[in-house]
Amino acid sequence: RRYKVRWYIVNRLYGMTRERNKLTVPSLVSPSASSWMKLYEEKNDEAFINITSLDVASFERLLTEFSKEYLVYWNIGRGGRPRKLVEKHLGLLLAFYCDSTAQKSLCMMFGVPPSTLARTLSEAEEALDRALLKMPEARIVWPTLQQQVEWGLKVRSIYNLLTGRWGWIDGKNYKVQKPSDSDL
Repeated sequence: RRYKVRWYIVNRLYGMTRERNKLTVPSLVSPSASSWMKLYEEKNDEAFINITSLDVASFERLLTEFSKEYLVYWNIGRGGRPRKLVEKHLGLLLAFYCDSTAQKSLCMMFGVPPSTLARTLSEAEEALDRALLKMPEARIVWPTLQQQVEWGLKVRSIYNLLTGRWGWIDGKNYKVQKPSDSDL
C-alpha cells in the first residue's frame, strides 16, 4: 500500500512539474539562412547524397517535376505569408525519408517550427507522389525472365546458399546479437 501511495505522489508531482519544450520561430534561424540552404547553394554531391540519397543532378531533375506539383495558392486577400523555397520542401521530405533524425533536428536544419514541419511533410509527400508518377525514370521495371536467370546464377556463384534469387532490396537493418547461422 505504501508503495502505491508513493508511486501516486511521484507521478502526480511529475505531472505538475512537467513543462512542454517547444521550438518557436524566434528560436530558429531564417529558412533562407538555414543549413539546408547552405548545402543547396554549395551543390556538393557527397553532402547531397548523405542527406537526400540523391546526387545534385538527380535532385535538380526531381525538383523540376516536384515544383510543378507543389503548388502554392496564395493571394493578398487570403492572409498569411506565401511559402518560399520549394527546394527546401523537397529536401526536407527526402531528409525525413533517408534518415531517422528527430523532428527537432529537422526543424533546426531547415529553420521551420514543428507545425510547419508537419504540414510541409504532408503536402510535399503528396506532391512528390504526383511528380514521380510523371517521371519515366522513377518507375519500377522488372527484369525479363532471362535476366532473372542470369542474375540468379551470378548471385549463387557468390552466395552459394541463395538459390533462385536474382536481387534484393536494401531495407531496415536489425541488430542481431547471436545469429543462429552465420552463413544466412
